[in-house]
Amino acid sequence: MVIGTTDGDIHNIGKDLFADALRYRGMNVIDLGVDVPAHNFLEAATLHKPDILIRI
Repeated sequence: MVIGTTDGDIHNIGKDLFADALRYRGMNVIDLGVDVPAHNFLEAATLHKPDILIRI
């Protein structure tokens, strides 16, 4: 799974909690961080080919 907080938003507590919960369940989570531009999500999706892509 690739997850990140969209550009213009620096609130990451919910994202971090969600990603940690999924990691605890054994899911591979790639966290792009906060204030991430849309093109970074596209690049990550192309590179990692995740089953799930979440742009919060």
